[in-house]
Amino acid sequence: MNREIIGISGTNGAGKDTFTGHWLRRTHGLQISLGDMLRSQLSPNIEPSRANLAHLSAELRRRQGLAVLVNIALEQYSTSGYIHLAINGIRHPSEVQRIKDVGGTMIWIDAPVETRYRRVQYGDRGRFEDDVTFEQFQEQELREMSANSETSVNLTIVKSLADIAMINDYDRKEDFERYIDKLFFRN
Repeated sequence: MNREIIGISGTNGAGKDTFTGHWLRRTHGLQISLGDMLRSQLSPNIEPSRANLAHLSAELRRRQGLAVLVNIALEQYSTSGYIHLAINGIRHPSEVQRIKDVGGTMIWIDAPVETRYRRVQYGDRGRFEDDVTFEQFQEQELREMSANSETSVNLTIVKSLADIAMINDYDRKEDFERYIDKLFFRN
């Protein structure tokens, strides 16, 4: 069986976790969430806001290299015994390049902004950063789409580097999962 590494990125609420969960059920692979990795490294007295996570990731990139988070994930994978790996939460162009350097595939997931906001507000993710107004949601996205420094998040470039782009405008999770099956599993 051939190993398979995928990187997943996309806009907030687009369905990255849904995609990853379904892909893992089909492949029995390992998931490493870069967002969860960052959340676990925050000091207990710092709230896990998108801004604080972005600041921490930029600081790690500054100190340990632009692809540090993916390098940590690949190191964990190398000793895991799994054949398949999904790295969820790719947010920097150097992370995409690192995934491609090891033969991986980069996937971008998006959905209409109103749909994504509704999912974030009424879903059960339980994330601190989900409690925002629609205007704040759009402002966060605008900041994440373009970088103000070499170490900052830049989803516009990440999107342009994706090998596969998916639109998840489905109202039901099951419909999106059928779309995933059609694109990736064809059986």
